[in-house]
Amino acid sequence: MIEVEEDDEMIPKYKFELAAFNTLKDKVGDTKILTDLMGLVQNRLPMQSRNTQTCPKDVLFFDISDGSSTVKVTVWADLAHNLNEELDGMLGQDNIIIITSYGITEYHEQLQASTLSPSKF
Repeated sequence: MIEVEEDDEMIPKYKFELAAFNTLKDKVGDTKILTDLMGLVQNRLPMQSRNTQTCPKDVLFFDISDGSSTVKVTVWADLAHNLNEELDGMLGQDNIIIITSYGITEYHEQLQASTLSPSKF
């Protein structure tokens, strides 16, 4: 990690709220405060293409686990390609990932995280 020196009093330094994945139900549908997740990458599927309203887009699906719960993750477009390439470079290893600025939804009682424009990994 590289520390970035900035004077920005607008954002509190080192403000985190750590919580287990099973508490994410409170975040479902909230796009005002986006969610960051950290966990073990599991069940990664091959890159796929999906038709969207504007055009076909590539998408990557995998699960992320905190050891007690699992969240399904969907990553779209360029970010999906970048992440897939990074994970391909670490095959055979347990991959712990931090993903930021995701939206949380629920489908068939399963929590899901999906990329939004500010999402990163």
